Amino acid sequence: MVNPVLRQLYADISALLGRAHSPAEADNLFVDEGAEIFRKAFGTMGIRDKATFTPAEPGKYSRTLLVGGEEDHPAILAMEWRSGAPPHRHAGRACMDIILSGELKVTSYKEERIAEDTYRLTPLSTTTAYPGDMVVVDPRRTEIHEIGLKSDMARTFHIYPVRATSGQFFERQPSGLYTQRSCVLHAHEP
Repeated sequence: MVNPVLRQLYADISALLGRAHSPAEADNLFVDEGAEIFRKAFGTMGIRDKATFTPAEPGKYSRTLLVGGEEDHPAILAMEWRSGAPPHRHAGRACMDIILSGELKVTSYKEERIAEDTYRLTPLSTTTAYPGDMVVVDPRRTEIHEIGLKSDMARTFHIYPVRATSGQFFERQPSGLYTQRSCVLHAHEP
């Protein structure tokens, strides 16, 4: 059974995104107004109750779908981090995290295409996030971000305006440049 606070958060974000006429407009609403909806829900008693976290293996992270995930609808996931994630993007879409426990370092990047699937990534900003902090990836600024783990483990609620099922990871080469590869994003369903 889905936690009623998460179900209401899903309904509120869905109603917000229903006002949009394009994916870009949906992301703008999600970032500009959805963050406050997410923050309010996080402050509600019971949001952490019954959240299922799939244990992550050492050196990996796990993603558990809590609510949503239908095509073209929001998705709320519980994530357990025992490693970070390399520079990546979610097919050009926004995302938000609220830190429940542990510490994460989030770095945003500007990309410069050098050649086919070869990029130079320049750091734009780095933020260390602690329990209760929210991290927002705003594709109007940049969509490429890297998650670094600053503690042994961290847990977050992660929300997308639509369920991210694909994305691109950037792998650092000995030259210091990055190659891009597509990936499929999986989430455990409790």
